[in-house]
Amino acid sequence: AGGLRVAELAIPGRAFPVQLFYAPTPLADYLDAAVSTVLQIHLDELHDRGDILAFLPGQEDIESAVAMTASRAKRHGISNLVARPLFASLSPDQQLKALAPLKPRSTSRDPNAPPPRKVIFATNIAETSVTIPGVRFVVDSGLAKLRALGAATSGSSPAISAAASTAATVFHAPAALADTLR
Repeated sequence: AGGLRVAELAIPGRAFPVQLFYAPTPLADYLDAAVSTVLQIHLDELHDRGDILAFLPGQEDIESAVAMTASRAKRHGISNLVARPLFASLSPDQQLKALAPLKPRSTSRDPNAPPPRKVIFATNIAETSVTIPGVRFVVDSGLAKLRALGAATSGSSPAISAAASTAATVFHAPAALADTLR
């Protein structure tokens, strides 16, 4: 008789075209694949000033990826790529540093050198909680650290597992909201 009345709420938004590329088969070393993909995007898309956001399952992977990226960039003479970590236990200052835009280099030896680009290696915690302006490329390992119950320990511990396909699709949302992905 007196039914519940619910108001309808519409939030206008914009949709951006997104191109998705997948590895044809699962990769044995997801960390190496993520760093290699980041470097390939950086080199192939020098004309595009967009930053890169790469999702990895945990803090250890992120710290390794930042170090690997710096090492490989140095080895290949790439001076305009800056890797930053982003995960929950970073200090607020370090988190802000990861999110802040890079300052243009005013003392470049080559006036035609491309501007610096940032790659942020983040956990999937950032998939729905942070929109990062300037991100135009997303690299997703497809892995997440999930709590798993252990029979032997009668407690829970983090375990790396494949992200659900719906979660993997959501990974692309923060960048799509910030800028057009190519």
